[in-house]
Amino acid sequence: MKIWIHRACHYLYEKSPLIASIAFLLFINRHIFFQPFVPGADTIAKYDNFYFFYNEYFYHGHIAQWTPFVQHGMPAGYYQLDALGPSAYFAFILGKILQITDVSFLFKISVLVDLLALLLGMYLLAKEFFKSHFIVSVLCISVLCITDWQWEIGFQVYMRYLLPLAAYFFLGFYKKGRAGYFWVGWIIAFLSGMGASPYVQIIGLFSLFLLNLFLWWAYRPSWTKSREGAIHILPFIVLIILVFCVYHQLYAFRDFAATPNREIGQKNSLITFLMWEPWTQRGSLMVFLQDNIFGNYKNNFNYIGILPTLFLIYAVFTIRTREFLAFLFTGVAMWWLSCGGIFASLLYYFPCMAYYRNLGLAYNVYNVFFILCAGFGIQRFLDMPTRDKIKILAAGLIVLFLIADGLGFRTDWVRHLKIYKTLEVFLKHIPFTYYYFRMGIYVIGFILLVLAAVFRYWQKRDNRHPGARDVVTDYLICLVLFCCFILDLCSYASWAEMRSCGYEPYLTQTHKVEYSGQCHNDQKNIRQASMAQYMLSHTGLFQPMYNALQYGACTERFIQLMPKNVVELFKMDRKISRDNFNIITACGSPKLRLVSGAIFSPDEKDTQKLLRSTADFSNIFVAGGQGAKEMASQPPSKQGSADTAPGSIDVKAFTTDSITVDADVSSPQGAWLVYTDSYHPGWKVTVNGVAQKTLPANLAFKAVHLGTGHQVVQWVFDDLPGRLCSYFIALICVIFMIAVLALFLMAWLPS
Repeated sequence: MKIWIHRACHYLYEKSPLIASIAFLLFINRHIFFQPFVPGADTIAKYDNFYFFYNEYFYHGHIAQWTPFVQHGMPAGYYQLDALGPSAYFAFILGKILQITDVSFLFKISVLVDLLALLLGMYLLAKEFFKSHFIVSVLCISVLCITDWQWEIGFQVYMRYLLPLAAYFFLGFYKKGRAGYFWVGWIIAFLSGMGASPYVQIIGLFSLFLLNLFLWWAYRPSWTKSREGAIHILPFIVLIILVFCVYHQLYAFRDFAATPNREIGQKNSLITFLMWEPWTQRGSLMVFLQDNIFGNYKNNFNYIGILPTLFLIYAVFTIRTREFLAFLFTGVAMWWLSCGGIFASLLYYFPCMAYYRNLGLAYNVYNVFFILCAGFGIQRFLDMPTRDKIKILAAGLIVLFLIADGLGFRTDWVRHLKIYKTLEVFLKHIPFTYYYFRMGIYVIGFILLVLAAVFRYWQKRDNRHPGARDVVTDYLICLVLFCCFILDLCSYASWAEMRSCGYEPYLTQTHKVEYSGQCHNDQKNIRQASMAQYMLSHTGLFQPMYNALQYGACTERFIQLMPKNVVELFKMDRKISRDNFNIITACGSPKLRLVSGAIFSPDEKDTQKLLRSTADFSNIFVAGGQGAKEMASQPPSKQGSADTAPGSIDVKAFTTDSITVDADVSSPQGAWLVYTDSYHPGWKVTVNGVAQKTLPANLAFKAVHLGTGHQVVQWVFDDLPGRLCSYFIALICVIFMIAVLALFLMAWLPS
């Protein structure tokens, strides 16, 4: 029995960094995981995308390739890259198997898996350099602290969460000479951008490119001697296909959609590259110190904790190992890039970098490397004699207060005392999330360490087991510092809880989507009106949220990301009467309608002229494109008459990628079935099982000609290259998540 207890205690001690990190992760996110709401801003947009794709997969068993209604229909490839990280696909399969209908719960599970992947990467990377449980715990918990997914999941999680794991595999390549590690590392690096805006991936890939350069410099004598081949053919092929699939999805989307400044598809000028949204710039060294000693009041994205910050500063002045310098140089280079100076100006010409924006977001990347560098400083500290440890802590406290006083610590204290009159009232009104509380934690910790040093000195007269007393004192120092560190981070994470914008989605359960016949410009439904108001009050939320909204883009507010020809329609809004414009775009009118009359034009420019010159759109079809030439050459009787009653329509089936319609055409000349959903070459149509041509209607939408009588029309979005790319990306993501879970389980095995 004693043996088993001893083994259990040894196992718990051995895995204490993982246990402590996971406990901290659940604690700081307790208000998210255990309450029925999703955080706001960027995260709610990710949730709505997640809902869209999962709902389609849950009911129809496929990945959506098209987003109907919102923005008048778009290819889903871009949104798949923008919204779904590797964990999302794994969550989809899990939800389908277990028949989970609570989408918000499944979404939070996928985010938890992403955070665990971040934790796993830092844990494996830290274990490569450090054997101390104290160091590994501090690094893992610190990297979790800077992940404020409650506010901006796309940036604060997906810009960094796989960087440590990719760095771990690159390190394995240079230290162990295993070439497969190199290509697996790049696969992970490429997957790290999934779930965020695609341009975000550029800066993560660039940071890992720099890391490889510095690791090559650090380990060049050893890895070049490896007998293993330079290329493992399988991961190399997977990487090439993955890169091609991502490129195809982005290029296909850019070619179809109008992509102004907020979205993909356009290069930035040098000035835009350097100055995009200057408020996000975090390049100042003083700002970095202020954020990590005080904790910035406006955001906590840059905060890694006072303890790692001090040891990072200490390591910069004392550590000169090549491993340390490789990670430090990478972090410094990314910090320098965030400054928007000469280095950033030169890197503007680096491949693909001109497509990147928000240089200030580089802190999401360089903080990961700085946290690891802080571990080297802690390691040097732990290797010192106990007396030197106390000296270093004293010097650190002095430096801390010198910096704090220089940044206004004393001024803020006096100002708040003046407002609240007495110290008692001051302590009641100043929340413990302020840096006063944080500073006080380390002051108390330092006092305890001084008392411990005095106690050890008093005990020094007893010469028995001096080594044992040193070990006990070292453990005591680590324990005190770790407690101060945890209280420090918890106080800051609690402030993140207060600033999080909690939004309870109206749709948390899956539901089978039905065809929505009309798009109402005036939102009479309370749920729709509330969501519309939320979207209009937050910038950047132009996602395929048709499940949550069920209404189309009827206002110019949504023009920022639409099919190119739809944008052209909106540009003509003032030149067309509002009633006619609403008929064309199905704002307050049916999205499917039968039209008996048609006017043909040879190209888009001529179609635009006809749209401007037409007075009545209630029964007019304007076709553009190659097929119009054939139709225009037919006898006028085939084109129909505007006075003929066309017939009736009944929608039988509807998914994101298909729609089946029963049409009873009463007109002797036949009729045109117009679907106010964007025209795309990938849309194929059959009438009574016979393939027909889909023609562009009213410049931007699609239509097919029907004969007299009962007709069964089925439109299917059949873009084979896009579908293959979509499913290959999903397959690699699922395999990767299985591998991550296997690594995570292996990390729990006894050494």
